[in-house]
Amino acid sequence: MYISADRAYRLHCHSCMSPYLEDQFQFISHLYRRPLGFTEKCDHGHFDSQYVHSKNCTDACITLRMNDRVGGRRKFGFMRGCLSDIIHHNRTAVRFGELSRTTKTGANICTAIRLRDLFVSSDR
Repeated sequence: MYISADRAYRLHCHSCMSPYLEDQFQFISHLYRRPLGFTEKCDHGHFDSQYVHSKNCTDACITLRMNDRVGGRRKFGFMRGCLSDIIHHNRTAVRFGELSRTTKTGANICTAIRLRDLFVSSDR
């Protein structure tokens, strides 16, 4: 059965990361695809969709909060994008629950996902 590209399931998701992650991207590029922008407008307290690029996704819109230490100080980073922007993740962790939801007006809601649920250690 052929489904035209016009009828394919698509979500309009934001694509960004916190600015400090741009300097660290070479070290995390094996985990994530490069977002369309690095901006403080991606961060939780400063999020503004007017200044953040978006793209079409076919799976789910997600928001990841990263708890990092940079220079000995705690830093909270954010990544917003498609689930498929996370390259190697625990696929069974995302089967449960509703990943992509919409409001009554049809706007997409990004689902918050914990990193420890996406990247399962073999040490457990």
